[in-house]
Amino acid sequence: MHDIWRCAAAASLALLASTTMQAADGCSAFKWDVTREVQLYRTTPTAVNAGSEAAAAPSIVAGRLYALALQPQEKVRYLLPPGKKMLADGAFGGVLKLRVDRAGPYRLAIDSGYWLDVVHEGKQLATLDFNGSSSCDGPRKIVVYELPAGAELTVQLSAASSAQARLAVTPVAMPAP
Repeated sequence: MHDIWRCAAAASLALLASTTMQAADGCSAFKWDVTREVQLYRTTPTAVNAGSEAAAAPSIVAGRLYALALQPQEKVRYLLPPGKKMLADGAFGGVLKLRVDRAGPYRLAIDSGYWLDVVHEGKQLATLDFNGSSSCDGPRKIVVYELPAGAELTVQLSAASSAQARLAVTPVAMPAP
């Protein structure tokens, strides 16, 4: 009888290890190393209600995971129209403020295919790169922007099919000289 329990326990551990490996393997589909983002997605997120207008948008910082409660998109007043056509009725969105201490490339990692724009001084910042993996247990989409230091930036989320999103901002690791 003890052998049966040992076999069942071993099988359970093997299944758990296999599931964990598959989740990690899903994250290896990104074209970059996303270890920091995956680790952030394993932390407890800070709950934030995304704003419906930039003037009253809550602030976020790099290096932290946020659980966002989005607004019905038709109630959101964006600084600029989203860079991608918004979904029709039933979509969600919101705005956030972001300020980084050091200029450089940053990744905005989100857990679904929502559209992200970053606005600075009345213009949308161009994306440097983007990538995604629908099988990653954590971020599903990552967009890279060159962010200026100390500037107040507005992050615009649009075209969301869910009222909930998780978002993290991380600096891109620079290679050692």
